[in-house]
Amino acid sequence: MPTDKAPEWLLGAFAGEGNVETFKVQTGQSVSKGDVVKLVADRTVQQSGAGDKSIGVALRTGSAGDYIPVLVRGKVKVTAGGAISAGAAVKAGASGRVVAAVAAVTIPSGATTVTSSSAQPSMTVEACIALGVALDAASADGDTSSSW
Repeated sequence: MPTDKAPEWLLGAFAGEGNVETFKVQTGQSVSKGDVVKLVADRTVQQSGAGDKSIGVALRTGSAGDYIPVLVRGKVKVTAGGAISAGAAVKAGASGRVVAAVAAVTIPSGATTVTSSSAQPSMTVEACIALGVALDAASADGDTSSSW
């Protein structure tokens, strides 16, 4: 059963004190309050999927074409897509949830004949898609906690 690590806050609600930054955008499809969202066109968002480059968290539910506020800086209650340690960087997971971002560099394996001094392997750096920091640990998919 999911655990609520921040019962005093509502899902997708600005949580606590400090600096906060929001802006209004149009929804390209239905978005629920608390969903991690990504830009899909000029000032248009939709729910993020696993590994998407996200811009923030929806502060209101909206149908396609509605305008909703999105939190881009500040503390907010989100739903975890798996176990996350407190202090871990988080990124978009499936269904608008957050998951731990791995600070790793992936280098393709296999043998490649180098024929010039400018040959370079392609690399992926996952930490570049981190959205924020987990303020509370989440132990399982569906747990709710504060993030940023």
